[in-house]
Amino acid sequence: MPRNVRALAIIVAALLIVLFTTSPAYRLSAPALPVPTSSGLAAVAPAAPAPTMAARPALAAPPAAAALPSEVPPQGQLATTLDGYLNQLVSAGLFQGVVLVAHDGQVLLNRGYGYADAEQHLANHALTRFQLASMTKPFTALAIMQLQARGLLGLQDSICRYLDDCPVAWQPIVIRQLLNHTAGLPNYTDLAEFNDTQAQPATPAELLQRFRDMPLLFTPGSRYMYENSDYVLLGMVIERVTGRRYAEAMRELIFDPLGMRDTGTDPSAPAPAGAALGYNLPGERAPLLDPSNLFAAGALYSTSQDLYRFDQALYTEQLLAQPLLDQIWTPGLGGYGYGWKIGSLDRHRKISHPGRMDGFASTIARFPDDRVSVIVLANMSAADTEGIADYIATLVFGSV
Repeated sequence: MPRNVRALAIIVAALLIVLFTTSPAYRLSAPALPVPTSSGLAAVAPAAPAPTMAARPALAAPPAAAALPSEVPPQGQLATTLDGYLNQLVSAGLFQGVVLVAHDGQVLLNRGYGYADAEQHLANHALTRFQLASMTKPFTALAIMQLQARGLLGLQDSICRYLDDCPVAWQPIVIRQLLNHTAGLPNYTDLAEFNDTQAQPATPAELLQRFRDMPLLFTPGSRYMYENSDYVLLGMVIERVTGRRYAEAMRELIFDPLGMRDTGTDPSAPAPAGAALGYNLPGERAPLLDPSNLFAAGALYSTSQDLYRFDQALYTEQLLAQPLLDQIWTPGLGGYGYGWKIGSLDRHRKISHPGRMDGFASTIARFPDDRVSVIVLANMSAADTEGIADYIATLVFGSV
């Protein structure tokens, strides 16, 4: 999306928030918070082809989570205020999608806004499926840590241990540096050919070929630079270690144990409540981007309910022991952990990750000390999901 269009959208969003928070209908004590610009992290990609290694026995899985209610309409003053804010964003053309807000294990709001399919006048719903883009990375990172916990890999292992015909320059790169974006690899999604080929399916091996012969940008471990290339390689490591395609491994490791039945990588898979179409702006369809072009960096689709299952599981040791979860959420260079951005909002510890691709934007923002979670899924790439999530969180902090 052109920068000037996005900048205008952000300015309008900030003005809308000021108008909303100063209106007579506004009764919460939280201060007005201008919507900040998001980092615009790109990502997207689906199932990889089956690896050549022999299949391994099924990975053990804990019991599935209990069913959750679907649409949760606003109940109470806080939820009504949140709903009013989101409806005003929709009216201003600044948002369409689904938002889930939870506090201390209770869902305060989970509902759709605007259209999933504007041409057919199909509304977004709590069960509508969205592409997650870079919000895929927390899942990929967690799977790597699960495999480490099982003794199937080490974070200090050279990535060349898991790649065929590995470039000599990559020998010093270890798995840990892929997780926290300090490997020094060039970002293949920044290459001109990415836009030229994004509508066509691609295999992980084809993605690898786009950057394998390019020089490193810096000495591995010396700097932070967000690169989708890092997580493409992590997906290939997962496939090599498990003997399964990335999508199958993720289902066995994470999705099935949590009952995340509406999460995966194949955009053609049946969607019970429909899959949202991607727009740049309301009514303006986005260019097609086949998710396979981002593989483990951004292939996943999901729903707000499935993401809430994931969020709540991270308060337990169902998927991973607490010491390893703490490693994931320990900030490194650039404030990035393993698949998560680590920071704060108004002195509240914040663990989050955004995603953005043609047609979609997303954010999961977790405030674990407050037990507050905000999930924002938009089928509109211009939506500032990070800013929306932050503003919603400040409203929750001011009322609970």
